[in-house]
Amino acid sequence: MNNSIKPKAFAWASLAFLFAFASCQTEKESSKVSNQAEAFKSIPIELNGPKAKLADLVEEVEIIRLEETDESLMGMVWDLSIEEDYIVIPTDDRRMLYIFDSKGNFVSQFDRHGDGPEEYTTITSYWVKSDTLFLFDLYKKKLFEYSVQGEYLGFKSTDFLANAMYVLNDEYWFDLSFRAQEDSTAGQLAKVDKQLRNPEYHLGALGDIDFPMGAPLNSFSSYGNSLLYHQLLSDSVYQIKDGKVKPYLHFDLKGQFFWTSQEMKSTGGSPIEMIAQSDKVWLLIPRIDPDWIHLDFNVGFGDIPPPNDLLYHRPTNSSIAIDVEKGNQERFEMSFNNWYDGRLLVSVSSTDIGEFLGDLEESQISYADGSSLETIESSENPALMLIRFKSDF
Repeated sequence: MNNSIKPKAFAWASLAFLFAFASCQTEKESSKVSNQAEAFKSIPIELNGPKAKLADLVEEVEIIRLEETDESLMGMVWDLSIEEDYIVIPTDDRRMLYIFDSKGNFVSQFDRHGDGPEEYTTITSYWVKSDTLFLFDLYKKKLFEYSVQGEYLGFKSTDFLANAMYVLNDEYWFDLSFRAQEDSTAGQLAKVDKQLRNPEYHLGALGDIDFPMGAPLNSFSSYGNSLLYHQLLSDSVYQIKDGKVKPYLHFDLKGQFFWTSQEMKSTGGSPIEMIAQSDKVWLLIPRIDPDWIHLDFNVGFGDIPPPNDLLYHRPTNSSIAIDVEKGNQERFEMSFNNWYDGRLLVSVSSTDIGEFLGDLEESQISYADGSSLETIESSENPALMLIRFKSDF
């Protein structure tokens, strides 16, 4: 099954499908993450600040090829995650997963989609723990367990229709934002026990804003021995630790965030129509590392606008916009994903990787075992780049 769509189009594709499903982009634990809950901080974001070519920001990069077989032929991919020792890539329709090992060797094509008792209807959220794949299906309201090879291991049921789900220290968390629940006392977040029962609610319910909800992102991400939670239409991030939910980060867009703007508060029109005419940010996706933040934000929609990528260095409070244009002013076919031990995971098409690496010194480039530029360029599958950035931009 081909997994390719236009660059950064997941936000727009999600609208087309009425934001019906969610997937997962998780963040590997980093040894730099403090074991203590961190103090809340508001970060000023300059949307029209300085810009630099991506290659000029790279300190070093490791390249991983994704093995191409008859079962793993994908084309370009835009959504993936590293789960323990596995690279996991969901298809655009959220019916199937491609699983590779950490070196890019193909492990399995996982597909248990269907209406049977051991099958799911959609992949809402997923993660891997001790070679077990956990998969949440919001429509069946079930958390399925499989081996990474596809063997069915069991399921647990819940009462929640949730946008996303994740686990922390044997406690499960649901994102219930903007979805009506059977329990009228439900909040924005629910913490449940191992059997997905006995909910404890956190953060006030958001209510109906007449906007289709859900997106191909998981609103939870692992962060050391805590979770970070970012509700899709928010400019803030919460930290979940020791059963408590606390404000962690706020992105100050200086009045340029649509959902808190005066035009949103003072008019009663359709948010979709208002966004189409607005020049303000309506979708903000932060990817957070102890030292770095990558921000992906969108202004307006209709025709797919160019994506906006911003890199923020937390120790120095400095930021820069990332320019991913080629020399011919076309864009590199690549997608920014998440942080893993201080490096940003980026997927890049096999037809563009050679030109991109040509702007780097050989000393900046390394290859995972079994990977080479020749192997990647002869494949239809993309390559993965783990980029470590310079701090002095």
